Formats: sequence, structure tokens, C-alpha cells
Amino acid sequence: MKQHKNLNMIAGSIPLAGKLLPGALLLGSIFAVAQTAPSPSATSVVPPQGGQGYGAQGYRTSPPPNPTLIKDANPPKDVVDIELLTWPELYKKIHEEGKTTAIVFNGDTEQRGPQDVIGGHSFIAHGTAELIAKKLGNALVAPVLPFALGGADPNHPGGLGISADTFTAVNQEVAEQLIRNGFKNIVLIGDHGGGQKQLHDLALKLDAQYSPQGVRVIYTDGPYTQSNNEFDAWLAQNGYPPSAHGGIPDTSELLYLEGNNNWVRKELLPTALGDPPRPGFGSDGGGGRRPDGSGANGAGQASATTATDAPQRQHSDSGTPRINNGITGDARRSTAELGKRFIDLKVDNGVAQIKQLLSQPPQQAIASASPTPTGR
Repeated sequence: MKQHKNLNMIAGSIPLAGKLLPGALLLGSIFAVAQTAPSPSATSVVPPQGGQGYGAQGYRTSPPPNPTLIKDANPPKDVVDIELLTWPELYKKIHEEGKTTAIVFNGDTEQRGPQDVIGGHSFIAHGTAELIAKKLGNALVAPVLPFALGGADPNHPGGLGISADTFTAVNQEVAEQLIRNGFKNIVLIGDHGGGQKQLHDLALKLDAQYSPQGVRVIYTDGPYTQSNNEFDAWLAQNGYPPSAHGGIPDTSELLYLEGNNNWVRKELLPTALGDPPRPGFGSDGGGGRRPDGSGANGAGQASATTATDAPQRQHSDSGTPRINNGITGDARRSTAELGKRFIDLKVDNGVAQIKQLLSQPPQQAIASASPTPTGR
């Protein structure tokens, strides 16, 4: 089987002098600003005319672009990552090639068992976003945001969670900056359960604010809740064990997308058995695979729960001996082939729902992706 071509840009990283700097160095300052900086009003889509520099709200205003630079730009046809384009190339893709949809995919940074790397959520988000953008044909991919709701656990280090308010503020700032860059459709997606409700509510707010100006902001749970439920059900129907965290679905995705990156320690797969998921997992057709109980179809309370709390809700009986290796479920039968099946499902569901939502009036589109309780 031919695996998905490895991504040169590591999700959530910044290229500098041939090296990769973690996105946290950049986003750390963004989070600080997000707590204090006022959000721009809906009238700020078109920046005021004036000299070079930054306006009162911190948004850069400059003279019109040099037409020669735009004319001579030759953006690579197969590149959909904004980070891998120059500004004339990006301008041309937006204004001449019709790439007016921006995908904002939120990943996460957390432990995923002894066999999977900590950045797995963000790497999966990046790979999925790229495939969705290419299949849509009119979309580009914003830098993946590598943090979600959660927290650190010194016994299983690697979790870098943020609060719900910070998560929402950063996504709002990014969405509004993309609008100012010229995008007409902003698509908010999450690869982690914590934050799905926040993305839904933010899309509702921003769509109401910007849709009168011809700009849409939508949230899709197609690549998350819908795809997780369908894939979990398929695994159960085909005799695979259930997994809630770091199991077959998570590990198989990384095997498919990793290329030569060694995102999965394959020598550890034969022993990648964790604690069993909670009772009733999968009995409703596969739902409930994420430990925080939120999800896009969660109970509406995507709280910033710490990793130390999560195992008590993930495994079946807190009174039984614990393996306590960070896995909830069983990753031993993970394969790249299963990962491709899951990623293809995420892409197909995401593309279908994005097209559906953008074809609907603003309020109807939000209702179509509204969270409903399933316990995920």
C-alpha cells in the first residue's frame, strides 16, 4: 500500500535557518495577547487606508501591493499550506485562483501511550487538513494550532493544555486575521475532544458578525465526531478491540501519515495494551472514544480537565489493577492500512459537511453542526 506522502512542514512548527522551532514559542505570546487585546469589530474586514505601520487595533495597513510582484508570482499548484507560500503566491491563490476558504484545524499536545509521539493530534490535524483542502479545491490550510483544552500530568508528561477562554480567544484572533488576509470562508475544526463546543459556539458568533459582509465562519464536526463514531463501529464489526485513547485509531493514523518521521515506536506495538475503556463503550455504534466527555457531539461541557483526571473516566473499573501506560484500549493491531481507512473517512466526511454548511444560510448551517449529547 502506498502511504500518504510525508509532510515537509511539521505541524505547529516554524521554519528558520533550516531548523524547526516549536509553535509554542510563537503561540505563547499570542495567548498572552489574547487575554488583553480587544477583538476587531465587524467593520474591520477592510482595513482603513493610510500609511505603513499598524493601526490602533494592532492591524497592519500598507499601500496596495506591487502589481509586478503579483503578476510574476508562480505559486506551486500542489501546495495548500499557507506557511509554505510567499506573500505574492498567497495573494495570487486567493485573488486569482479562487482559494478563498481557509481551514483552521486545532490539534493538541498530550501523551498518547508509550508508542505514539506527543504531537500526534497536531500531525494528524495537519495531514487531514491538507487532504481536505486539496479535495475541496478552493481551500488553503492555516498553521495548525497545537493546543486544546486539557492539562499537564507529571506522571505522564507531555500535556500542554490551555483554558477554554484562551482557546476561544486564539481561534477568534486567527479567524479574524484570515478574514483580513482576504479569505471569504473560515472553517474551524478540532482533532481533540476538548474544544469542540468552543469551536461550535465561536463559529456561531463570528458567522453572525461577518456573514452580512459576505464572509462565512463555520464549524464542522465531520472529521471528528462523525468519523470517530463510524470508524469505531467499523472496527467493532470487524473484530477489533475498542480503544478510547492511544489505541488502534490514533496509532494507525500516525502510521499512515508518518512517512520517515518515526511517529510510532513500532518495536513497542506488540506490548501496546492499555487499560480497558469505560463500560458501554461502542454500544451505541462506536461513540465515546475520547476521555474528556465533550467532543463535537459531547454533553456541551468541554472543560479543561487535567490528564490526571482522565484515566478515572477512561478505564472500566478504578478498583482493578491498572496498567497505567497512557493507553485506554489496545493498539497492538494498528496498521497503516487502517490509518488510511480512517483518514479517508475524515476527509470525505469533512468535505461533504463543509460543502453542505456553506450552501446553507448562516443560522441553518450552525444548527446542522450543533453539538448534541452522546457522552464523547
